[in-house]
Amino acid sequence: MTAGNTVTVSYTVRNLGDTNAPASHTKIQIKDSADVLVVAQNVTMQAINASSSVRESREVTIPSSAAAGTYKVFIVVDNNSEVAGSGTTGNGESVGTAFAVRR
Repeated sequence: MTAGNTVTVSYTVRNLGDTNAPASHTKIQIKDSADVLVVAQNVTMQAINASSSVRESREVTIPSSAAAGTYKVFIVVDNNSEVAGSGTTGNGESVGTAFAVRR
């Protein structure tokens, strides 16, 4: 990945509940090795039926000013707390997936 270019971020969101989840917003975050936020992009997530999953792919631009090094992408599901639920198990920020940026 070269600074200034786009990276395709693919992820799967699962509705583990027994009721349908309405459309909501998901945040894609890219952080550098010091855990500093470099990119934050909110995207609309479609409704997900009970006990189902949806696979998403989004293009995210890495700033041309990004230094060479290791970065991580995080997915924050239901970023705006739009989905009511009886629990929050599994909601929130994903474990970061690392990738390298070069100049």
